[in-house]
Parts: sequence; structure tokens; C-alpha cells
Amino acid sequence: MRFSFCEFITRGGLLRLAVIVLLLGLSGNVSAQLVINEIMQNPSAVADSAGEWFEIHNPTAGAIDIDGWTVEDNDIDSFVIANGGPLLVPAGGYVVLGNNADSGTNGGVTVDYEYSGMFLSNSADELVLLDGGLNEVDRVEWDGGPAFPDPTGASMALKDPALDNNVGANWCTASTPFGAGDLGTPGGMNDCPIVVPDFLINEIMQNPAAVFDSNGEWFELHNTTDSDVDINGWTIADNDFDSHVIANGGPLLLPAGGYLVLGRNADYFSNGGVNVDYQYDDFFLSNSSDEVVLLDGAGIEVDRVEYDNGATFPDPTGASMSLLDPALDNNVGANWCEAVTPYGFGDRGTPGGQNTCVPVIPPFGACGDDAVFIWHIQGDGPASAWDGTEGVIIEGVVVGDFQGSDELRGIFVQEEDSDADGNPETSDGIFVFLGGTGPDVAPGDVVRVQGTVDEFFELTEITGVINMVDCGYDDTATPAAITLPQASLDDWERNEGMAVTFAQTLVASDHFNQARFGEVELALETPLDAPTNVVAPGAPANALQDLNDRSRIQLEDGSRVQNPLPLPPYLGDDNTLRIGDSLPGLAGVLSFSFGDYEVHPTSEVVFTRENPRPEEAPNVGGSLLTVAGFNVLNYFTTLDGSGAICGPLGDQGCRGADNPFEFERQKAKIVDALVRLDADIAGVIELENAPDDTPLADLVDGLNAVVGAGTFDYIATGAIGPAAIRQGIIYRPETLTPVGGFGILDDSFDPDYRAGFNRPALAQTFEENTSGERFTVVVNHLKSKGSD
Repeated sequence: MRFSFCEFITRGGLLRLAVIVLLLGLSGNVSAQLVINEIMQNPSAVADSAGEWFEIHNPTAGAIDIDGWTVEDNDIDSFVIANGGPLLVPAGGYVVLGNNADSGTNGGVTVDYEYSGMFLSNSADELVLLDGGLNEVDRVEWDGGPAFPDPTGASMALKDPALDNNVGANWCTASTPFGAGDLGTPGGMNDCPIVVPDFLINEIMQNPAAVFDSNGEWFELHNTTDSDVDINGWTIADNDFDSHVIANGGPLLLPAGGYLVLGRNADYFSNGGVNVDYQYDDFFLSNSSDEVVLLDGAGIEVDRVEYDNGATFPDPTGASMSLLDPALDNNVGANWCEAVTPYGFGDRGTPGGQNTCVPVIPPFGACGDDAVFIWHIQGDGPASAWDGTEGVIIEGVVVGDFQGSDELRGIFVQEEDSDADGNPETSDGIFVFLGGTGPDVAPGDVVRVQGTVDEFFELTEITGVINMVDCGYDDTATPAAITLPQASLDDWERNEGMAVTFAQTLVASDHFNQARFGEVELALETPLDAPTNVVAPGAPANALQDLNDRSRIQLEDGSRVQNPLPLPPYLGDDNTLRIGDSLPGLAGVLSFSFGDYEVHPTSEVVFTRENPRPEEAPNVGGSLLTVAGFNVLNYFTTLDGSGAICGPLGDQGCRGADNPFEFERQKAKIVDALVRLDADIAGVIELENAPDDTPLADLVDGLNAVVGAGTFDYIATGAIGPAAIRQGIIYRPETLTPVGGFGILDDSFDPDYRAGFNRPALAQTFEENTSGERFTVVVNHLKSKGSD
């Protein structure tokens, strides 16, 4: 057995737990050791739709079959590996999974398994590997650059398979060319350069138990170079008054690749059994927060460690703090552990030798035992200081249950009122991600949970849950009362993860994402105006935008399903929700996702109709000729998931319906809407940009099947531009006759046209049959970002 210690701030104050960690041999669940080892999310040599891939590494001594396993993200992307037989990740080897197995078109990658239904975002995204029983095996959540690499034309490569691959600092940008010129090592060992400091503080014993601190304090230096270095005349210091100049009376060599132990007492029999290479004075290692600073003979700082009394660093008693790996930043608490190897008279550490570390997981205990306060985990800042801490135990009241496989797959837990800290700056609630494996609970239940604290794209949560029980009794957790407008956008953070209530009247201000994501923007009393629609640009518009931002909150249905069947949430009796419809109040839990704070409702949401739809269109006078614009929202006759076969050249991913049923539903709704519009001309956007006119012809055939053959026709253009979607024109021949051919506005027509910022415009001149008058219709699909 190996012994270690851990320390947590708990309900009872400062609890020091003796933890016995039994290290067992490898169990039968070797699949849990597979590692997502390399990710190519943004190739340059080919399009993303042809060249995305990722690599799985097996560090075990036996091959592992992943046929039947699932790969997914946190949204809706997923696929089940269906190889038609075993798909083995060889012992010590690699398997590459990609969206295109043709090495002639995928950038030169040898892909072992081709998938569909999964897209690797060039910004933030996730890869989650589940075994055949849907147990999570591995997870990587990259963030588009703040912590992880953000390469273009190169893979993200894990520096070492033994490192936590959900920590951005443990990845690098690949540098080895392959195939058509991108960089990476698909199917082989990664090529990350390891930059290790020459001389570093590697181990610190600040709080021995076998002897008094005054006898048993020591720390260790490590030389990573291939040459000895003399540290005689160097200085050790802290940020206060402790300082000692090394005076050995001759050279004090830190050997090449070796270690040197400096301590307060060089007597082996009174210092706890440590072989000290140099005894110092006037330097003391605090058991709370302190610093160890190493300066060379010229007074230049060589290395520094600033530990923090357990906030992020270990805080052991009777054990040293040991650096996990010399390649890691030794001034980051998460890169240290508590030593587990006994030495001398019973303390634990490896003075003068290589460090040994294992995770220290406290015992789970029973309901009512000590646990970490949720408000202590949340803290009063934007991110938790506990990020990455494993084995953390919380206990609290369930205030939101979203465990369903089509929901958030987790629960919101809030500190009991009796344990709330009363500090408005710290949240008492937190999201617990269970991945569909938690016990059945209900709001009001008290639960005890043990897992890892994680800042999941700025949402503080408990993930990697290893223990959870329903305590079998209820308690109360009072919701936070929210008032709009907020004084500052930062004020939302103080209630993240908590139950919240809004007593004010809220109205629907935007429902663009209602059908797809179940999201509705709510505002205080009236829908929000675009600032420059009502005030002058500049300072007035900026001030109104700031007020708008503080006067809104996003209502989100807590579902992972896109485009749910049969209908999206929050609809009225006529199956609509209209801007301005009101809510007398709202109750839910406050979360954060995709850059927005959002409320997941915990009771039924029923809007009151405040803005009824007019029965008839207003009379605008003039001609009875009607022209309409219509977004058909990716009308593709080629089904999504068919591979990179769409676009003018047949090399892009498809975007439309996933199956024939979805397509027929989409088509029926669009046809019905166009029939009801009863327009003479309809400019449509987001058609599949096929080489021919099949998608537009199919849509017009659907229209004529309802209203009669020949009622509508279309302008046959073929592909327009290089993108996966294009515009089209539908018209009524009884009313209009095309004059001449169609026109395309692109760089062949206007040299000032900037193809990278615009989609080509489609123009057609028509003559009205009754009057003989002519006019030109131009259909544009402006880009929401960067149009020029």
C-alpha cells in the first residue's frame, strides 16, 4: 500500500483526511486507457470537409477493439463505429479516424476508419469517446486558442500520452510534414518538442510529520542538462526577508541529469532520514503560502515556485510536494502532487531521486460527512481556482434535473440554505455533468457527488463523476431573485449554477434559434431595438447597446436536440411564438454556454400573445405584382451524411436533411409557405449549389403538384459560385416573362468584387405580361459577417 494525505476546506472547517490509496494491477477495463492523441480540425492542403481526422492511441499491452463504440461532441454530432468486424487499436499503437478515407483527396492521410456525422470545429469543440456500453473513455474539449493550440494546416498533438489531454497546455502544434504538405503524425508518435528548463525546483518538503519543521524541511533541485553546474555562490530566497547565499567552501555541483537536496538540517538521524547535500540557515518553508526562489551568482533569477496553502497547490503534511514532470511549469499548482514513497523515518518523498506521483482521491464518505462548499469552489471571480482538482466532494440540493440523453445529461446542485455563505459575490450552485449515468433524482433531493472541477468553456462544473448518491431526504435552496437590467454583465457570474427567479414581465425579443436550439431571447417589458435604429451611431448607440445587453437573458430549453420533433418549445395555440409575447415571470437554473448566460426553465413556460398575426397583408397600393424573398434553410436533395459529395465540384459536405423523412417534412413546409405567399416572383436562398438545377427543379415540381402544372417555373442557372449553397428565382409564367439571360455579380463582372467576403448575386430582368413594363430582380444572400 501507498499512503498520502489531502486537505480540503469543508463544512466543518479545515479537514485533514488520511487517505489510503491502494494501487491495483491493471483491471479488465483496459479500454478506459485509450487516449485521443492527435486532432486535425483545420487542414490547409484540402478543405475541412475532406481532410479532418483524429487519432486514438492505445498505451496498453493488449489490442483493443473499438468496433461498436461511439464518438460524439457535446452538441448533436455523433457516429457509431460500424466496421463490419473488429477495428483494433494495436498495443502501443494508433488508429486514425477521418471524414475521408481517400488519401488522394484527404491530404495524404492513411485513414483506418471513415466516419460521417462528425465535424471538428476550427474554434471550440469537443471529442468524446464512449465504449460499447456508452461509458465515457476519453474526452478532449479544445477552446480555439485561449489554452489549446489553434493551428491551421497542422494537427494538435498531445505532448505525452500520460498527460491530461483535456488541459490545453499539454498539447502542441505538430511540425512534421505529411502527405500534401500539412503538418502532423497521423498513425505515429507525436513530434512535440519538449522544452525543459535547465535547472528547476523539483520537490519541496515544507511540513514534515516525522520530525519538527525546524529539523526536517528541505527542497530539491534538478539539473536537466548533460553538464554539471556549480551552484556555490547562488542564493535561495523568498518574497519576504528569508535569504541565504550558498557558501560551500568549494564547488557544490548539481550533477548532469541529477538532483541536489538542500535542507535546514544535514543530520540524517534528526532530520527524518534525508541525505542532505547542503545545509542552509536563514531560510524557512512556511506551511501555508510561501515562495522558493533560486538566483544564480549574478543575482539573476533561475527558477521560482510560489505555493498557495492548498488553493491550487497540494498542501500535504508528512509528504513532499512533487513536480509531476520536469517539462511542466513548476509554478502552476496543478502540475504538482503529494509524494507517495516512504523514506527515512516514515515521511513520504523522493529526496535526491525521481519523483513519484499518483492522484490523491479522498474517501467518498456518507451523506452528512464533510464536503467542500459549492461557494468555495465557485469563488468570487470569473473562473474557479479549483479547476482541474480531482476527487472533490460536494453535497447539496438538486435544483434542476436535466439528465435525459436528449437533455444536458446532468443536474444543477445548490448549497442548502443552512450552508449558504450569504456572500452575494459567490454562487451557491454548480452544474454536475453525469453523461447519462447518474441515479434518478428530483428537485429538492439532497445528493452527494464526487468528481473533478472543470471550467467547461467558462461554465464551472463537476465532471468525471466517480461517486454519487441520493441521500434520501430533501432540503431547501432558495432561488436567487434576478432583476433586469443587471448593473453589470459580470453580475450574472455570481448566480451561475443556481436556481433563479424573475418577477418582472419578460417578452420575447428574438427567436431566431427557437426552432433549431430551443432558444428565445427575453427582454424586460419590450423587445430590444437595434441601437442605430433609434439613436445616432457612436456614444448614444453604444450606451443603448450596453443597456440592451444588461436587459436581456436567454431562455434555453435544456435540450441537446436540434430541430426537435414534432415542434420546438414555447409555442402558442397556433403553433407560433411572436416577438413581444410576454411572460409574467420565470423560474429556472442559470447556466452559461456559447458565450451567453441562459436560463433552463424548471417549470412550464407559457407565453401570453401580445402581438397577434394580422389576418391580411396591408394594402401597399400600386401594382398587384408581388415579389418575395424566402430562405429555404439548406434545401438539399442530397442527404446530409453522404460524405463530401456536394458543391459545384462534389467535394464539400452536405448540409440539408439527414434522411428522406426529414427532407419530405422540410419540402412540405416550404411548399406550403410559398403557396400561401402567392407571390409572382420568389427569390430563394440556401439552395444546394449542385452542378445542375436539380434542387430548384424539385422544389418547383413540389409547388406545381399543389397548385397545378405549369403555374410556376424557375430560372435555370446551374451552379453559382464555389460555395455549397446558392440563390435561385421562382416566377409565375402567367404573369411574367424573362427577358434575356440571367446575370451573376462576381469578380468576372466587377473586378472590385471580393470573393472572400461576398456571395455572388443573381439577377434576372422580367417583363410584366399585361403592361409590358420591365424590371430587374436581384437576389442577394449577404454574409452576416464581413460582407463588403
